[in-house]
Amino acid sequence: MGYLNNKEYADLVRKCATIVSKSKEKLEIMDITTFRTIKADIDKDLFNEAEINDHVTYIEASDGAKVLEIRKQ
Repeated sequence: MGYLNNKEYADLVRKCATIVSKSKEKLEIMDITTFRTIKADIDKDLFNEAEINDHVTYIEASDGAKVLEIRKQ
């Protein structure tokens, strides 16, 4: 398995949250299992369709959180 020597791996878990607020190109979301509030990055197209109380799928890494999809209520 020598071809994997220079790769980095991250343990990413998709998580669910609810949008609490929107600000300039970022969302504030609340994790539905831990009730922790998180500032998350989001792509511009998704940001435009996001509304407060929508459910989102997001991931967290060492450099922050990112919303991957929105599920309308």
